[in-house]
Amino acid sequence: LPRTVTVTLLVLAILFYLSIIEIRPPILRAASFCVLVTLGLVNWRTITTLNLVCVSALIILLINPTDLFDVGTQLSFLAVATILWTVNQDFYKNLYQQTWLPLSWRLKADDPLLQTPLQRWAFQYFRMLYTIFLVTFFIWIATAPLVLYHFNLLAPIGLIVNTLIFPFLFLILLLGYLLMFVGSLLPFTAGILGFCFDQSLQILLGIVEWSSNLPLSHFELPSPALWWILVYYVLLLICGLSGFWKQRWITRIPFKQLRLSLLPVWILAGLSVPLLIPQQPALRCTFIAVNHGVSILIEAPGGETILYDAGSLSPVEQTYLKIKKTLLARRIRRVDLLLISHADRDHYNSAAELIAKGYVRELAFPQSFLARFQKGTLELCDAALEEQVPVKLIGKGDCIQLGDTTSIEVLHPEYGNQYQDDNPSSLTLRISYGGRQILLTGDLEGAGLNKLLSLPVSGRVDVLP
Repeated sequence: LPRTVTVTLLVLAILFYLSIIEIRPPILRAASFCVLVTLGLVNWRTITTLNLVCVSALIILLINPTDLFDVGTQLSFLAVATILWTVNQDFYKNLYQQTWLPLSWRLKADDPLLQTPLQRWAFQYFRMLYTIFLVTFFIWIATAPLVLYHFNLLAPIGLIVNTLIFPFLFLILLLGYLLMFVGSLLPFTAGILGFCFDQSLQILLGIVEWSSNLPLSHFELPSPALWWILVYYVLLLICGLSGFWKQRWITRIPFKQLRLSLLPVWILAGLSVPLLIPQQPALRCTFIAVNHGVSILIEAPGGETILYDAGSLSPVEQTYLKIKKTLLARRIRRVDLLLISHADRDHYNSAAELIAKGYVRELAFPQSFLARFQKGTLELCDAALEEQVPVKLIGKGDCIQLGDTTSIEVLHPEYGNQYQDDNPSSLTLRISYGGRQILLTGDLEGAGLNKLLSLPVSGRVDVLP
């Protein structure tokens, strides 16, 4: 086909692909890359990767300027910039000239006549794994702080797994394209190709699941401070600008290799300094911003923790992430007790997710929580049963003692007392510490509120959220 026809078909294929999927910034960036490259080829223009990155960024920002603050956009362009930097380094391009390799390897790699067919294949395969690992390693170094900041996750296992399964990805892609094109032209092959494609995907998902369950494969950590991340990327930029370190005034510094220690020192400082800050023993009550919903973290002076409600009208994953971020920021890996006030989803929709991820030691709720056998309440109980989390009922007259200084008294509802709606049966707590009181009422209203107001007054409430 003529060049113009080929380019036109490629551009139309890319546009058709964009029309049938959800267009997100990383996909738009990749599509912009492909379109710009094809247009450059048809016009015999020199293609500069840095210009491609910049023009793609401008296109995305022109379509939606707020994508500048989207974590997917940031990670996508950061990964691309890291790849472009890595492939231009000597240690990437000249593997068999590296002094850390055995001399016999370097000699044989430079002279094909000294290689047997098996050795030639081994050298090529080792080069492929080496380059994949290098790219993966530097992408991980560049993106790990952002991933940790937004998702509280640090997964070093990806360095090994991504390197080992990368060749397998070619097989998956090949089977997928064969299913799309050959399966469409020869329908009798679609069943076999579809089965092979499905099994290869299941194997890939199984490898990912297995590796994620390995000890020390990943760590859930609190989000680092924004200023720490900004300094990290400034240091990363300084380390990556090799031209900066060739300046005459830099070469006079006796510790030129200082740049190799900039990031490790800053990482250790960022991880150790928060741990050195002492925490004063006191009752702490944190109201987590979960939009339309309730989630309150109670921390006793002795370290005991209670989470009162864990729900919102927002999607479950969004609510769960907000609560998880708060727990990790407070250095809490598991709350001692999760209390659910009543059976409205905006008070418990992420509770099952917290239990499934191991953030809850014990679950408690009033008897009315199970009165209507709602699907969500039963799913929560099933999740607790599956994770072997103890479940107990709680009602008026019960008292939870947190150490010697903090007590939580249940004021409402009474055991066995049924109301027509969920809100009047909201779990109401009075937290007492140091002569001060906090009253948590959930969505208490109507008959339940009247019942509470009829109780004898026992001191002034200092905080009523």
